[in-house]
This record gives sequence, structure tokens and C-alpha cells, in this order.
Amino acid sequence: MTYLHKQIAPLLQKKMELVMVTILNKTGSAPRDKGTKMLVTRDFTCIGSVGDGILGAMTMQVAAEVFEKKGYIIKDFTLSVGGGTIGNEACGGEVQLLFEYLNPLDLKLIEIYNKARELSDQGVDFFVMTKLSKDNIFITGSDKWICTETGIYGIEDSEIPKIKRTLLEDFRHIKFHIHQSKADYLVEPVYSYDRVIVIGAGNIAKQLVHYLKDVGFYAVVIDDEIAFANETRFPRADECLIVKDYELLTNQINIDQDTYVAIVTKGHKYDFEVLVQMLKTKAKYIGMLGSIERRDRTYELLYETGFTVEDTKRLRCPIGLPISAQTNEEIAISIVAEMVSVRRGKIN
Repeated sequence: MTYLHKQIAPLLQKKMELVMVTILNKTGSAPRDKGTKMLVTRDFTCIGSVGDGILGAMTMQVAAEVFEKKGYIIKDFTLSVGGGTIGNEACGGEVQLLFEYLNPLDLKLIEIYNKARELSDQGVDFFVMTKLSKDNIFITGSDKWICTETGIYGIEDSEIPKIKRTLLEDFRHIKFHIHQSKADYLVEPVYSYDRVIVIGAGNIAKQLVHYLKDVGFYAVVIDDEIAFANETRFPRADECLIVKDYELLTNQINIDQDTYVAIVTKGHKYDFEVLVQMLKTKAKYIGMLGSIERRDRTYELLYETGFTVEDTKRLRCPIGLPISAQTNEEIAISIVAEMVSVRRGKIN
């Protein structure tokens, strides 16, 4: 994820050892998608999340081993335990995780991630390539490259230009994957798309994600049921995430000043619970389904909870531009139109 790539260099420059955990693959109802990352510090503080519950505990155990070996480990985890799933209420699923030691004394590594941060701040699209050698458990800055449409950053390597040429054929649509050549190269796209977090995977969310992709947003769908938030129902979503419940959402997903949030939980059941959390973030856009009457009642509840008038001004409810929308498709179009207007600076 872009925000984690931006945080690595500053942490390494503070001489902090890190283990970076990346989901390489998943099957079944694994709660996070491929490419999801988490950083673990020496005191086992986590930035980001690849899973909760027993999976989270096992991840920490492997991270401790990686801190000692200072190499990398690829490990498979089966999430089904006693008929249930680790970290969520669905059943079944497996994840394959890459645990990678990041050495704060590796100047080339810091240089690579400083470049990633610089490019991200400039809004430049790029992908990070990491060589995964079967003969060497150590990954250093010499095993990483950053490729933009116009350049390659990293030490000279005969394979990298060849791989880049194949990827440039569809540069804007590169998916997270392992490219097999003389060695395995992990390819991680980092695009400057604005990210939309769609919280709730009901029928409006289906239409919303469809239109979001047509106008270039990065769409993340979150729900507490795998039967709703999955790749079959949302084939165009960039990520489908399952949460055990809607509490402590901000511990599980990053919401920054470039994030758009659409609160559309099924039956409005958890809308207020989610809204309270989102108003404590720096989200660029917070929208929630509802009538004028529901909005006014929500304001009253927010004031009772300690929020101010300035806080409530950040909420867009009813969500979407006022086009008299009635169908799910019309509502979704109105929401996307409002987000585009915010992106273009036409409305605040």
C-alpha cells in the first residue's frame, strides 16, 4: 500500500529495525487481499494489518524469528480452526505471507524507499520490484528496484530492464504478482489513484464500485460478511476486506487526507458506529446514506457524543449530488459525481 511505502524510509532513518509482512497469496475467505502490507517494529508495534486473532499472534511469532535471522521467510497459514476462521466469522481460507527484514544500516534500502516516498508525494505511478532468491535468505537494498514509465532506480541488473519492458505494455493495470525469470521478482504497483473506502457491501456498493473504477478511483470494499464482500460480487474492486465487526476500523485500515469514505452498511445498521470513527480521521470525503431527517438526528447524536458543528460539516448526508436519485444505479452515480467534484476542487 502506498502509505506504508512512504513510511519505511523515515523509520529506517531513525535506526529502527523493521519486519515488513506482505500477503503474497490468499484463497477462500482470507480477510485481506494480495499485496496488503504490515510493518512490525522491534517492540512489536504494528503499522497496518494483515489479519487479526490467532493469525495476528502467529504473525508476531514469525516476525520475532525474522528479527533474529535478519533474512526473509515465506510462510503459509491455514485460517480455518475448529470450523471457524482466524480473525473473522467466515470459514475457510489460507494466506501466504512474506516476512522481510529491513535493515536500518542498509543505505541502498533507505535510498530506494526515499525514492518511493518522493515519487508518491509527486503523484508519480511506479512499481517496486524485489528479488526473492532461493539461494539467499537476505534481501538488501541491492535486491530492490523502483520502475516508473521513464526510469529505473536501483543497482544495474540485466533482468530488470527486460521485465520492465513486458510490464510497460500495460503499465497502468499491473497487478501485484511474482514475475518468474532467472529468479523470482515480486512486483508491487504503487499508483497515485485516490482511494475510496466503501464500508458496507450491499447493492448500492456494487453499483458504486463499478462506476468508481470507470473514473479512476482505487476501490476498497469492507464488510463483516464474506458472502457479501468477495471478488465474485465485486470483480472490479481493488480490495475486498472482511472485518470481524465494525469496531476499531481505523486500527485495521489507513484513512489519510487523500481517502474518500462512503458509509453504506447494510440496512444502515452500523452507519453511526462507523461515522464516529471516520470523523476522527483526516479523510478528504465522508459520505453517508440517509434522508434530511436522518441526517439531523445523526447531528444530534454526534453533539451528544461530544462532536462540534465544525465536525458535522465534514459529513455529506444525504450522500451524493442532489439529482433526485431513486434507484441504486442513480444513487451510485450521484455519489461518484460528488466525489469527482471534490477531486477536481469544484466543491469543498
